[in-house]
Amino acid sequence: MHSEPYYENVIKKDIIELLKWSPGIIFPLGNIIQIIEMYKTKKASQIDEITYLMFFIGNIGGFLFNRLYLSLKTWLAYILPSMFYIYILILKYKTEKEHTKELTYGISLSVVLSLVVGTVIMLRNNKYFQSVVHIISDLGGFLPAILFPVATVLQLHKLIKNKKIGGVSESTWILMFIGNVGLYALSGRYTNWKSIVGYLGSAMLNLGIVFYIVHLRNKNTPE
Repeated sequence: MHSEPYYENVIKKDIIELLKWSPGIIFPLGNIIQIIEMYKTKKASQIDEITYLMFFIGNIGGFLFNRLYLSLKTWLAYILPSMFYIYILILKYKTEKEHTKELTYGISLSVVLSLVVGTVIMLRNNKYFQSVVHIISDLGGFLPAILFPVATVLQLHKLIKNKKIGGVSESTWILMFIGNVGLYALSGRYTNWKSIVGYLGSAMLNLGIVFYIVHLRNKNTPE
């Protein structure tokens, strides 16, 4: 018979594995909800473009930092959400009838994402590239550590400044909270300050946005 510590370890392992898969499900789902909210309300004024641009760049850094370049979990957690971030920016500018920005962001970010992913896949077995990419991946870890919290603060600041929800989805930010906890598990670097600040720090800030949206909604609801 297995001892009690054995079952505790199995449960712990299963929970960590579930958390590792969660970003790949939760982030795309959250982005889809945000896109639906934008179509439904026909509003995008309070969606901060710098926030989503930073999320995009942070995801590129997270993809490199993770180093599991062919892992389905990594693609679902970093690459697929990056595609959605591009579309959210395109939709924002389309809603606001800023067609130049719509084309500029759509094309340039799509090219950047394609180049990064294509280069990593094609050269992943090259020894020189492997040595270079390990250095780049360590540097890439600074991107989510810095950009994810800053991006979230910018979105929160815009909401507080204008005191309007303006197309920002509460459900999306709840899912981002769960997803960031999952990214922390997926990183496998539980004592690394970049993982702690970038993922857990962002998760706490995500909750701040959720609470403020709830506050605004309650404030604007007639009694």
